[in-house]
Amino acid sequence: MVFFSDMSCFCKSCRLILCVIILILASCDDNPPDLGDFSGKETVYLFEAESIYAVTGSILFREKKDGSLQATIQLKNTTKGKFHPAIMYFGSIDDPGEVALIMEPVDGTAGQSVTEFSGLANATPLNFEELLIFDGHIVIHQDGASIGVALASTNIGQNSANNQNIN
Repeated sequence: MVFFSDMSCFCKSCRLILCVIILILASCDDNPPDLGDFSGKETVYLFEAESIYAVTGSILFREKKDGSLQATIQLKNTTKGKFHPAIMYFGSIDDPGEVALIMEPVDGTAGQSVTEFSGLANATPLNFEELLIFDGHIVIHQDGASIGVALASTNIGQNSANNQNIN
């Protein structure tokens, strides 16, 4: 048993212990993080450089609470001052099809673009679950004048071997 010869020392010790307990309890938070407009469903696909270009990066698809999708492209080694068209196509890289969706171009200075959508160019709806099995790929082109020159590409949906679901 501990005896305190000075009652003020005992009171200070009690206050210190009480403060520590309050801090521990306050740091325990069972609430999930605020996802804002997003549902928490995400998937990432990795871009690979095409030909002689060293452009690489990723595209993050996030489901919004309203069921629409947000696609954020982040690339390295893009050309400062240029805008690189980002186009989603039907089919795989090896067996390409028609344009499925024209996305926001990648700003070469920032290496980023954000596109929000809920369907394809042909008015076909596309939600998160459908995206995961979509028969498609995405190509980042050099610029509007050189649309035939690909900087980077990635297969998506059923064609991808490198996607990372984050649900």
